[in-house]
Amino acid sequence: MQWLDNLAMDIIERGDPAEFTAYLQQYRNTICGRHPIGVLLNAMANARTKMQCGFRSYDQSSKALLPEDSSVSYASALVCATGT
Repeated sequence: MQWLDNLAMDIIERGDPAEFTAYLQQYRNTICGRHPIGVLLNAMANARTKMQCGFRSYDQSSKALLPEDSSVSYASALVCATGT
């Protein structure tokens, strides 16, 4: 469901690895790349230079309206340094 994806993307944009882990535990949303995303969030949180993440595009293979529906979501984000 798109609201689950939006919630995850909002958390990723905030750059909080603990919040992302809590999201995964609470909602059990299957996110391919969740481990690399966790690594990225930890790197951003511990970098000397402040980093910012923003999603640029989002799409779905189909609309999942019910919990038993199946869909694949695609998202792209840009991470950049914002200063020290």
